[in-house]
Amino acid sequence: MVDNSGKIVFSTYINHKFSKRNTLKTGFNFHTLFYKLDLNSTITNVPETFQNFVKENGYSSFSEFYIQSKYDITEKLSINSGINTNYFALNNDFSVDPRFSIKWKFIPKHSLSFGFGKHSQLEDLKIYLVNKNINGNLEYPNRDLSLSKALHFVVGYDWQITDNIRLKIEPYFQYLYNIPGKPGSSYSLINFTQDWTFRDSLANNSKGHNYGIDFTLERFLNDGYYFLVTTSIFKSIYGGDDGIWRSTKFNKGYVASLLFGKEFNLRNNKLLGLNGRFSFIGGDRISPVLMAESIQDQTVYYDETKAFEIQTPATKYLDLTLTYRINKARHSTVWALQIKNVLGSKNYEGYAYYYKTGSIENKGYLVILPVLSYKIEF
Repeated sequence: MVDNSGKIVFSTYINHKFSKRNTLKTGFNFHTLFYKLDLNSTITNVPETFQNFVKENGYSSFSEFYIQSKYDITEKLSINSGINTNYFALNNDFSVDPRFSIKWKFIPKHSLSFGFGKHSQLEDLKIYLVNKNINGNLEYPNRDLSLSKALHFVVGYDWQITDNIRLKIEPYFQYLYNIPGKPGSSYSLINFTQDWTFRDSLANNSKGHNYGIDFTLERFLNDGYYFLVTTSIFKSIYGGDDGIWRSTKFNKGYVASLLFGKEFNLRNNKLLGLNGRFSFIGGDRISPVLMAESIQDQTVYYDETKAFEIQTPATKYLDLTLTYRINKARHSTVWALQIKNVLGSKNYEGYAYYYKTGSIENKGYLVILPVLSYKIEF
């Protein structure tokens, strides 16, 4: 497998303030996409079917142009509006994405907001470059895929409880459409994770819904400590070309996290800091395994007619960081010791065939990572 891909991005913008109430920003992002791909795979794990399905060397581009305006109707009511355009040179696909939001400070320290936006997304570049040799002719079944689309709607409530504490509540709904998927199946790129052996023909034939509510309670750094509590309760479903609605791979149901930190003043301009992040996350979704066929062929086959019906166990993560800062007249030095995954939680990536035991198992792997760093700040 060879994937020497990269990009160079050129960005520029102009921001102009017409008056105290009206500002305008317009900009341009140009992405030059370089790729050198040599990807090979078997068909259903049969050695005799080993073949090349992507061998490309070249470049393309993805361009974005945007214009956005903010207008304060009154001191309590403001509007943001704009439009984004995208152009993908590989297949000449073009999209226009409007955006709009309004914010109303209806009483002191309390505000309501509403936002709408259309968004377009480029898929992993190698998806477009999959090729097939049909009757001696090289064909690219995915090259003309159009950009995936999504409509986002969000309502927000913001309460500045004190000078240092803020509460935000944001219910939202997202409608995803024009998502590439396999014709006549449950497969959709909504659920895509990195796959170096992907070689299927796709069409823009699937869609999805994400909806939920986010809670954020934030205390800004004051008196030597801060914290940030976030909770998200949500549902993520999709419909493939087979017409059945299912959970997506990422329909975890909930994500909660606590970020906290405390600084201790020591003598001679020295600071000792303790920071941590604790997360509690619902498990990913996986499809049931066709055990008999998988053991017979010594590989893993999933029952895609029951895609993502199983949810893996929830995970708990704790990362801790201890810092020691020395402040001097013209610079500061900082020692930091970070330990990731202090609780020793396992990660699960799905089932695999184990030749030693001749069985199909979903074994997690455990990584506890200490990181020691030193930096100088001027």
